[in-house]
Amino acid sequence: MIRSMAQGLRELVGRVMIDPDFLAELQRTPEPLLAEYELSDAERATVQQALIRLARTPSSERRHAFRSSLISRGGHLGLAPLPVVQASAETLAFLRDVRVFESFSDADLAVVADRLREA
Repeated sequence: MIRSMAQGLRELVGRVMIDPDFLAELQRTPEPLLAEYELSDAERATVQQALIRLARTPSSERRHAFRSSLISRGGHLGLAPLPVVQASAETLAFLRDVRVFESFSDADLAVVADRLREA
């Protein structure tokens, strides 16, 4: 179990952002997966509402939309907004060629590129 409620939500969102298969499974059968995280009733309800809204979102945008939905509806839950960073078209193209990054949005890839520069 994840230790604190805020930490549990952060862990869930982090997993969604890096694992598209996890998000797909979360949409199909949320209860068993949500049971793995220590979430308050309010956090669980917010996550379930976000999952319902994702049905109308193109699959390539779902991870980002999920996180954005939680931030806009649950900013009090301890989620920080995504940083706005820039990455060159060449860097984005390179990262997209790496299979694990192929479904990331440009905004998500720019964050990855920025973090790689920090390392």
